[in-house]
Amino acid sequence: MAKVASTEAAVPAGGSVTALVGAMSGALLALACGVLVHRGVADVEGLRGRAVRLQGQLLALVDEDADAYNAFLEAKRDPVAIARMNELPLSIASASRDLAQLAAEVAEHISGSVAADVRAARRLAQAAQQGALDLAETNLASERDPRARAEFAERIADLRS
Repeated sequence: MAKVASTEAAVPAGGSVTALVGAMSGALLALACGVLVHRGVADVEGLRGRAVRLQGQLLALVDEDADAYNAFLEAKRDPVAIARMNELPLSIASASRDLAQLAAEVAEHISGSVAADVRAARRLAQAAQQGALDLAETNLASERDPRARAEFAERIADLRS
């Protein structure tokens, strides 16, 4: 948290934070699925596995996003650095979208106080998805290749729908 609030370095910032928010959503869903397993609900282990996998993916993206932005700051004209910086928010948004969809599936199986955790997980995943897409739209200005810019814009629109 202190690094995010610091003005000493440019990262971690928005991308890393959205990935972390998405990972927290995954943790809540893994918790809810664990409760379901303890309650003896059949066929939820797969849901739990998906939550854990997406949580791990998003945790890795926290550092990957920071690394990509640092690489971009060192080489702002490097097409590889630009493409990597543009790609990561889309990866964060995609994984977060998958978590929001997973939360809807988990919600069908759960009741009681843990249902509120599932709703919170869904909202967090949706916020992470939208935040990452906002960052992706901002990053588009750095893409010099019109074709690549159009492709990224199309992918952003797909993830928004």
